[in-house]
Amino acid sequence: MALKLKGIKNKLFDTSKANDEGIGSRKLRSINLIIPGEAWNALTTAGVSGIAVAYTISVGLESQGTDFKAIYNLDLPNNSTITKMTVFGDDNADTWFLKKINRVTTQVTTMISSTFNTTITNITEPVIDKNKFYYIIETGTIVDGLHSAELDYTT
Repeated sequence: MALKLKGIKNKLFDTSKANDEGIGSRKLRSINLIIPGEAWNALTTAGVSGIAVAYTISVGLESQGTDFKAIYNLDLPNNSTITKMTVFGDDNADTWFLKKINRVTTQVTTMISSTFNTTITNITEPVIDKNKFYYIIETGTIVDGLHSAELDYTT
């Protein structure tokens, strides 16, 4: 709300563009984050002694005859809200998860559980709280390739 004084022609008191949002209000910014496949860490699957994975520009993270899992440590601004997420890969049946891990108890909560190439907008507890949790994106066993992940969030 702007202060209106009769007879004063000062821009400080101009009410022509006043709104009801109040002092300190801010607009939400929507940000698109793309995580390339080569940014992920490849992990061996249970019972596999070695892992053969290639990091390539064309594919991202690609199996070289050995199934693998991948993990990415997600670092978003505190109090941001994840609004949409997709993990892209060769096989639509491969799975991925967005998880938060309690920094004190190490309890893991799955925020998203989906398959490759499926966009998710319904996210369990989507607000980032870096004081209590850290966040990871994790895949199930990948037989072929992991291309990238894409997520939208607001700050």
